[in-house]
Amino acid sequence: MTAPTNTFNAQANAQINKPVLKRGSTGAAVQELQRLLNRWETYFGDIDGIFDIVVENGVKAYQHRVFLKEDGIVGNVTWQALYSGAPVNMPVLKKGSTGEIVVMLQRLLQTTGDFNTETSPNFGPRTDAAVRSFQKRFNLVVDGIVGDRTWHALSKVPHYKHLGVLSYNLLSQHSSLKKAMSYEPNSSIAKVSCVSVSANSLLVRENTRLGNSKLKL
Repeated sequence: MTAPTNTFNAQANAQINKPVLKRGSTGAAVQELQRLLNRWETYFGDIDGIFDIVVENGVKAYQHRVFLKEDGIVGNVTWQALYSGAPVNMPVLKKGSTGEIVVMLQRLLQTTGDFNTETSPNFGPRTDAAVRSFQKRFNLVVDGIVGDRTWHALSKVPHYKHLGVLSYNLLSQHSSLKKAMSYEPNSSIAKVSCVSVSANSLLVRENTRLGNSKLKL
C-alpha cells in the first residue's frame, strides 16, 4: 500500500530558501548550520563558517538520527529536519502497511524492547502491539499509528546500523550499508564504527589497537 507522508509543522515542511551546503562551503549559512548541529548535539566545534570534515560528520550523524540519506550534504530536506528537530517526509504506517520501511520500524522497536519477534515487511498485529507499547511509554496517543510524533520519538532512540536500521531514503533507493572503515597505519590497526545517535548525545563505538601511531579523523 502507498503510505501518506507526515506534516510535522508548517515551518519544517515549507520550502526553505537555503543554499545547498557541503564540505568546502563557507560563510554565514555554514555558521547557521553549525549552530543548528550544536543545538542538536552532533557538532561541538567552532562556529567559524567553514564546512570541514568535522561539520560533515556532524551532518551525517544528524541525518542518521532522522532517517535521512547520510551523504553529508545539506539540502532542503536536511534543512527542514534541522529546523524542526525531527524526521520529515516520513510515511504514516499502520496495520496493513507493507515494505522495507516496516522492517526498519520493527528493528527500531526491537532496540526499544517493544518488538520481540522476527521482522517481516508486513505491519500486522504484533507490530501494532509493539507500536502501542512504545507510544504508551513515551506518553503518546496510543493508536498503533506511526505518524509524525511517533517518528519523532523513535528518532530520539539510539538506532544502530549493525541492526539494519537504515534511513528511509536509503531504503527507498535500495542502497546498502557501507562496511565499517578499517585503518591500518603500519603495524597498528584501528577500527572505528559509528554506532548511534540519540537526541542527547552522539555515541561512537571504537575498537582500537594502536602502537605509537595516532588515529586521525
